[in-house]
Amino acid sequence: MKKATILFILLGIVVNYASAQATYATGTVKDDAGNPVTYAFIRNMGTTSATFSDSLGNFKLLIQPNTTLEFLAKGYAGILINAANAGNVVLKRTSAAGDAAGKASSESGGQGDKLLNQNFQMGTSAIFVKPKGDTRGSQYLLDNWAHGFIIDSKDSVLQNPDYLYNYDKINGVMVFTQDKSSAMELNKSTVNSFVLFSNDGKTAAFEKAPNVDANNYVQVLAMGKKYKIYKSINTQFVKSNYQTNGLSSSGNNYDEYVDDYTYYIFNVQTNSLQKISLKKKAIKAAFVKDADKVNKFIDDHSSDDIDDNYLINLGDYMNE
Repeated sequence: MKKATILFILLGIVVNYASAQATYATGTVKDDAGNPVTYAFIRNMGTTSATFSDSLGNFKLLIQPNTTLEFLAKGYAGILINAANAGNVVLKRTSAAGDAAGKASSESGGQGDKLLNQNFQMGTSAIFVKPKGDTRGSQYLLDNWAHGFIIDSKDSVLQNPDYLYNYDKINGVMVFTQDKSSAMELNKSTVNSFVLFSNDGKTAAFEKAPNVDANNYVQVLAMGKKYKIYKSINTQFVKSNYQTNGLSSSGNNYDEYVDDYTYYIFNVQTNSLQKISLKKKAIKAAFVKDADKVNKFIDDHSSDDIDDNYLINLGDYMNE
């Protein structure tokens, strides 16, 4: 998986950082024949912290001490395991492939049925628009459908293995599908945040952040007890505007979706928001109260490009 560690940082949007004793649970999910279980859904019971296993069945999740983890995967019986014993998890196949993942957790007092089925039909129907001809870019965040989960307005974790997801950048909504052709929009009023986990290892986490954008979800690059780093995405559809008089020409002969990104640092402790450019001077100004620490990070990464991955690592470091 590419940059799997990014997911664990991004999952900060759904983690309660109140306890300084929080730690990571790591392990591998396999079936009873010893094969890796890909996209097993793992969540910290009683919280909104969750993740998926990767292509090798590996997972890593930020947890609270003495917690219980729930493991769900389509075609397997769900189980509850103490985090301390979750290094090597074995899921048993159900007698029928169509049995709902999470059945076992429901019978043992968990919320498997709720996780898999509740609130997924609360949106409106949508047409999944595929770029035509030479259209450049896309109105969707990812090139393909992705696995994912949401946190609803009641802080419930909702995940359904029958659905795949994407983010519509033009309309600012999360969309889901069962057939990869038709799609449904998830109602904004019912979704506070969500995480997408694609089959090529790309991950993205989004949340409502009205102080940054009152209308659309905002991507969360990093979050912790001290700082959040946001990426606001504004996408516009620009139609072909090619013109020529035979001697000179201008414009493009193709339609294009154009992305414009704006970055913000939010100081959790002072409740202050600062827009930044991807320049060292702007980054230093945003972390002026931790000047020594940010200067050390910048010096240690002097040869790195200042991009999304740079900000992800910066946020993780500044929140230590």
